[in-house]
Amino acid sequence: MKLDPVTQEIMATKAAAVTDEMGYTLQRTGRTLYVKETADFGTALATRNGKFFAYPSAIGVSGFVDLDCRPTIEAVGGLDPHG
Repeated sequence: MKLDPVTQEIMATKAAAVTDEMGYTLQRTGRTLYVKETADFGTALATRNGKFFAYPSAIGVSGFVDLDCRPTIEAVGGLDPHG
């Protein structure tokens, strides 16, 4: 699917907002000091093929950039809630 530049920017901003919310939720509900007090964690969205494509807006530079998590996805197996 090809998106026009405006729609692409809107979608990128929405994806980054999702990762921001993931971080807020994790920090609010975390049970360790590393998560609750120091915020020593990261959030991102990845494709089913294991490539990260969205990061929180406040993160600046991320260690996730170009990280391939396919081996982890394959090791865990399918994430199908019905399977």
